[in-house]
Amino acid sequence: MLTSKTYLPDSLEEFSNQEVWDTVDVPNAFMVRADVIKQHKISFCNFFGIMYEESDLAYRIRKAGYTIQVVRDAKIYHDVKDYMPHFMNDEWRLYVFARNRIIFHSLYSSKLQLVSILLVWIWIFALYYSYKILAYSGAGSFSPAKRIHLVIQYFKGNIDGLLFVIRNEKLSYS
Repeated sequence: MLTSKTYLPDSLEEFSNQEVWDTVDVPNAFMVRADVIKQHKISFCNFFGIMYEESDLAYRIRKAGYTIQVVRDAKIYHDVKDYMPHFMNDEWRLYVFARNRIIFHSLYSSKLQLVSILLVWIWIFALYYSYKILAYSGAGSFSPAKRIHLVIQYFKGNIDGLLFVIRNEKLSYS
């Protein structure tokens, strides 16, 4: 949480003898028992749209007293080999990726973590993704003007996320 970067373990070797283990959250492709959703009226927050909506739901499920678990032999298919085409073809996804990162961390990070993210890490990520967008050479053909527009969208997302925090806005989970 200190940097807001999602890390994947180098190896799942430590879990190789376990069929199920607890985790903090699952950022993609997970299942929730229907009784948890009905009893606690927990559902996705429409504000997030895409990006961080699943992590937000998982944190709220944990807050309701449930655990989040990984089931070793579960089969879930989520085919994303290269995330950049999603961003290059959809400026909204790029905008909410930046905005929602800040909002998610304003909800679930400690004050120290949030200060670190707001003062340092979102700007490092802004530079990183700006470079990735401007230097992208994958699928599609994107003019320099389109690339600059996408970078601006990412920065707008950061600014709107910061404004959300500064204004002390609240999300509606109804």
